[in-house]
Amino acid sequence: MGSGAYGPSGVQGQSPWPFLASPSNKLALGEAGFLDAAARSPLLLRAMTFVASPARATHTGPAAHPAGLWRVVKTYDHAEGLSCCFRQWQAGDSHCRYLHGYALAFRFTFLAETLDDRGWCIDFGGLKPLRAWLHETFDHTTLAAADDPELPTLRALHAQGLIQLRVLPAVGCEAFAAHAHAWSDAYARAQTANRVWVESVEVAEHPANAASYQPASVGQP
Repeated sequence: MGSGAYGPSGVQGQSPWPFLASPSNKLALGEAGFLDAAARSPLLLRAMTFVASPARATHTGPAAHPAGLWRVVKTYDHAEGLSCCFRQWQAGDSHCRYLHGYALAFRFTFLAETLDDRGWCIDFGGLKPLRAWLHETFDHTTLAAADDPELPTLRALHAQGLIQLRVLPAVGCEAFAAHAHAWSDAYARAQTANRVWVESVEVAEHPANAASYQPASVGQP
């Protein structure tokens, strides 16, 4: 994650388990008790080694971090300007069958089992193409399902320069979440040699209504 330089503590060169570095805590347990507690916990023993070793204290590679699953979140909120228009033509008696619009918000959750040499799950600064794709797809656009019977009408409006048409397999928050997941997951995997993947994507119409998509099996292939 681009905002930090070292593990859970967020401070470079500082133990992510600060209580272990405290002489008072070590004294409170006693030398034997402290070592015994560490021996019973591989995680504490690893942390203790980190504190004791200057070489580990300056290391910023993945080996300096505890094993586990790392999760980071990137959001593009309603102020991002992703104002789009769509209709769900199969909605029957619902007013959602009419063209209507929202300033959508997106929340991407990225996962990794290892961190990069900077101690990051994913470089937020490297997500500019994702933001560009969101704007290309959802910024002042009209989205239509590929099976919408009025698609010829919408294509004509696009040809006249009255709308910016984007045709997707389906529309609606659920469909947008799945569509954004497919793009972002492929991008994250390509940029990190499959080290990072996308767990889920949430799309919100407004603070009261949102939908999310997560594959049935989340993880590295």
